[in-house]
Amino acid sequence: MVARKVSTVILPLFLLAAPLLGASAQVLDSPPWSTAAASSGWARLVPNLSATAAAAKVAPLQALGEREFLEKAYGLILLRDPEIAYGYGISKAYGVPEDELSDLSDEQALGTRQLYLAIGKEVDRRVSEARGKAVKESVALAAFSRWLRDKEKDIEFSLDKYPVSPYVNSLDQLSIQYFTEYRSMRDASDAERYIACLGKLPAKMAGLAVALDLRAKAGVVLPRGIYEFTLRGIREIANASPESNPFYETFARKLAASSVPEGAAREALLSKAASACERYAIPAWKDLLRALERQGGAVPAEGGAWRLPGGGEYYASCLTRLTTTDLSAAEIHEIGKRELARVQAEIRADFALLGYPKEQSLSQLYTRLGRDSGSLSGRGLLSRIDSLIEGMDGRLDKIVAIRPRIGVEAVFGEFGGYYQPPSADGSRPGRYFVASGDRRYAYDVATTAYHETLPGHHLQIARAIQADLPGFLRGADFLGYTEGWALYAERLAFEMGAYDKDPSGDLGRLRMEALRAARLVADTGLNAMGWSFSKTIAFLRENTGLEEGMIQSDTSRYVIDPGQATAYYSGFVEMLALRERCRAALGPKYDVRRFHEAVLGGGALPLSLLGRVIDEFIAAEKAR
Repeated sequence: MVARKVSTVILPLFLLAAPLLGASAQVLDSPPWSTAAASSGWARLVPNLSATAAAAKVAPLQALGEREFLEKAYGLILLRDPEIAYGYGISKAYGVPEDELSDLSDEQALGTRQLYLAIGKEVDRRVSEARGKAVKESVALAAFSRWLRDKEKDIEFSLDKYPVSPYVNSLDQLSIQYFTEYRSMRDASDAERYIACLGKLPAKMAGLAVALDLRAKAGVVLPRGIYEFTLRGIREIANASPESNPFYETFARKLAASSVPEGAAREALLSKAASACERYAIPAWKDLLRALERQGGAVPAEGGAWRLPGGGEYYASCLTRLTTTDLSAAEIHEIGKRELARVQAEIRADFALLGYPKEQSLSQLYTRLGRDSGSLSGRGLLSRIDSLIEGMDGRLDKIVAIRPRIGVEAVFGEFGGYYQPPSADGSRPGRYFVASGDRRYAYDVATTAYHETLPGHHLQIARAIQADLPGFLRGADFLGYTEGWALYAERLAFEMGAYDKDPSGDLGRLRMEALRAARLVADTGLNAMGWSFSKTIAFLRENTGLEEGMIQSDTSRYVIDPGQATAYYSGFVEMLALRERCRAALGPKYDVRRFHEAVLGGGALPLSLLGRVIDEFIAAEKAR
């Protein structure tokens, strides 16, 4: 056991950023957006839902009470993306067809933007009328207003987005996951519906292929290394046999676990599924492959949002949407450097207590720690994660009053390191996916498990799903909050004593905290300040102690999804600052469990709105 004092004085983001008005980090200019929009054909696209038609859909909702309005408006949005509703297990509740696939065309996205704008106009009218009311009475409307504005802005700048990539949220990957992870198969009827959905893949992927062609004309193409990796993944499915692809393999596995008896009935369904894969799924991926191959002559050597049409404005919008703050790229960059230095000092102090050489680099120290702690893979890795989840479940009463009713499990998948929320009806638990071929240093296992499950994502998201909240708040994706809570949960695990007998595991936690601080620097450097891919990799190598493969993967992530990696630390800092605000204001009345209930009770919120909720909580606690 290694005793160590942790620095708990965390300033709010706006104070951390206060001296940075003259920051030296320089944000670069980007190519003009208007030129690319005109030359690519983007400017001539016609939304498949006009502003007038969207307003007509919203008009009948104007006379409804607040809760009914929020639910009906959310239902209109879900109708535009039926796969989301099916994945959440709420299709029937909102009247969304269960067997329709989502339209991936730009015309569909632009039509959905018109719906966001029309609903937002009515929400803002209601927010104006609610001014002066207590935060708890207006929080849902204020959050919905921000959520709609974020979604609308994301579509406005979607010309700069990469629709297909190796990233887990790539539209082709999500299309596969809809079948492999979400489609249920209890009986023969479900199996027939699965096969029918396969038949709709060509039309769906055709919209995605057109989107790729349009972006190629605008100069929005993945940089060389990421492009080649993406191409290999698409080609693998496009060249697969009817019985050797994720759609058929998933069908066979789910059918075997269904009520369909072995024999002729099951064989007939397997044959139909193979035919559907041969006729629909594989040709759809062949079309997608051809679209990607057409981009081959336009592939750039480097990536970064600042290189894209209107990239500076696009990236600023990403930072605002993903962190839910108003901090600039330069301010976030400098906060990251400052926080990284703080965490690195803690890391080196801990290594010194364990007797490791002071002169070695972080990379050398963590490589040695990996050798000393050993590694885990396969069932051994999954068993270790299961025991960590079970152990943390036994500690939850120390930090919250309400537990999730829906459980969480660790499962193998093709990709790993992410959490999948449970279905609203409880038929599917929360899942933490671990890559089937993954081998992890033992010191590195606990922190990610706590982040993805308990007390991290699963605690927060499963509680929101089971709470009596408007539908959009049960699935809201304010990343500064959700990832901020999960990183805060890593710190909570430490504070709860999870690492008291595991000093190497705590060094693993600190390494991940250092990575999140380094991401503030690296993401903004690559996307706003002209950093090259190699410079970003060198920075992460020097400052985090990560393995080379993880560094390459993380840097690719900054290119594919600009700003996403900045949300973690931004939210983490704000969560700690709000806790310290409560502790200072309430003194002996402060109760960490009640604070966490105030943070979690309203679902995911923009950080600015969460601050108002906590201010109201403090006032109520003082009066209690």
